[in-house]
Amino acid sequence: MAARGRHLCLHDALRAVLPVRRRHLVPCGVRGAAVKDGGKRRPGAAKPCAAAARLHPARLTEACRPWIPHGRQGVIVRALALWMHGKSHHRQGTAMHPARLRRRFLPHPTLCRAFALILGTLGLSGAMPPQAAAQTMEETSAATSPALKQALQAQRADYRKRQFERLAHNGDRDSLLAAVLIGMPADGERQPLAGAADAVERLARIGGEDPLALFVLTLACQLQHEPCAHPETYDALLRAEPGNAVAVLMLPNGAAPSGAQLHSAAVATGADTHWRDIVRVVRAALAGQTAATAPAGVDRQELALLLRRDAVDQILLPNFAATMRMCKGAVEPLRTDCLELGRKLENDASGTFLSRMIGSSMVRRLVKGTPEERAAKELRRTYTWLSERLAESQVSYAERLQEEGIEFGEWEAWQRAVERLGAARTPPPGWLPKDPQTLLLSEERTPTPGK
Repeated sequence: MAARGRHLCLHDALRAVLPVRRRHLVPCGVRGAAVKDGGKRRPGAAKPCAAAARLHPARLTEACRPWIPHGRQGVIVRALALWMHGKSHHRQGTAMHPARLRRRFLPHPTLCRAFALILGTLGLSGAMPPQAAAQTMEETSAATSPALKQALQAQRADYRKRQFERLAHNGDRDSLLAAVLIGMPADGERQPLAGAADAVERLARIGGEDPLALFVLTLACQLQHEPCAHPETYDALLRAEPGNAVAVLMLPNGAAPSGAQLHSAAVATGADTHWRDIVRVVRAALAGQTAATAPAGVDRQELALLLRRDAVDQILLPNFAATMRMCKGAVEPLRTDCLELGRKLENDASGTFLSRMIGSSMVRRLVKGTPEERAAKELRRTYTWLSERLAESQVSYAERLQEEGIEFGEWEAWQRAVERLGAARTPPPGWLPKDPQTLLLSEERTPTPGK
């Protein structure tokens, strides 16, 4: 499930700055990855744009220029990034002085200045991977044929819309759960699918005190941009799951927790993103559904299974952005709570990479020079090892991987998949990923010379 979507680079702030879709989080530089352009993805664009994510915004936009959208949207992206640094830019003979562009394209200077400040700050800190860098593991995997990847990209949006409408028309709990999850905004979108609000209302009526229904409704409320219709589900979820640290952090519209709420999450008995439950429900709801068409050379059943896995991979998980900001550089008594919370996220009951990587980043910042920091670093190294082994595999693994994720959790499922490919569950001593900087926290990284 993978801001939105599983991004090419899982940096330590790790999707924390944006809602994250559970796409497989491919480390920077994995061969064959692609970068999103608007709603489309262009193969082969990963390396320069991923490397630029470690640079300041002006250099990022320059390095990624081929994949920045054309027209007004692209001009705004470039202008905001350059404006922070007082740069000038010329493209196709057009003066790109930030102030001039701001006057032409941005009629609300105060809002634009605030947005530029956010963009510049996140870019300088390395906390925000480029939103253009969103792709599933299967789209980068050597095991997925080019024809199948192309068919997936061509049918993804239509499949999602058809399945949402079918499920929203049903009245049972699991269909509505799946409809609400599938109907959440896709990559680069601010609005859910048409009819999603009605699906939320119907689930709220029939869900009652069911913990998973409350979790999904609270998740939808946390991640949406507009005020949500049912903010009361947050309190209901805390009553249903008083020991779940993740639930405490899922405040409406992504609000930051108070000190008391952060402490409540820290002293909770555990943490669970309910990823296993969500995957189980959505996979079952999509079982037996077919692909609309199958181009020459593509097996229709194989494509249908891929579309189902892809729909699952796009499901959103909670946004930990506000919590990450609170805990970065925390001092007592906040430090103790942040450390305990980080440990709980490292041991998310669903075994998700998202929670484990966010938790390990929190721990690493707060226990420098200790065995616990070394263990958190090793967790990150293992993640990159597993990701690279699967991305390089010539053998199809994804269907069984998702099935075993439900049974064993995501982390264990990935380790089992790597073992079946003949590799070890953990990297050998001294092993480094293709880009060693992916092992570092954002503040530890250095720009690549010449970039």
